[in-house]
Amino acid sequence: MKLGIYLNAQHPAGDDPGRRFAETIEQARLIRSLGFDSIWGGEHHVTPRFHYFPLLPMLQRLAAEEAAEAERQAAAEAEAAEGGETAAEGSEAALLSEAPAEVAPEPAAEGASAAVAGEEGEADGQR
Repeated sequence: MKLGIYLNAQHPAGDDPGRRFAETIEQARLIRSLGFDSIWGGEHHVTPRFHYFPLLPMLQRLAAEEAAEAERQAAAEAEAAEGGETAAEGSEAALLSEAPAEVAPEPAAEGASAAVAGEEGEADGQR
């Protein structure tokens, strides 16, 4: 049996569409990682106070994302085969390196580690 899932692209009119689309892509990645065979979309017309992404362009973008992920995974598997990593480790590294900017951790401010080290020194009376 093959299973698909409906992905709703509807969101409140006041929400940031860029953020909502990034969330839609993350949902599609999760759907794929959970083993679903397909993603379905639908349109709602005349829904006051809501917007939705146009169905065909959204599904085309998600299909392109899937193709790019398949290429990354194949490259990671090939690299893992050459470097001795397991395919799972390589694909995890590839996925983590492709995290959206809003999800990636913020770099530490310059001198932050020195400030922490200085605080530790003060606590020990070494400053």
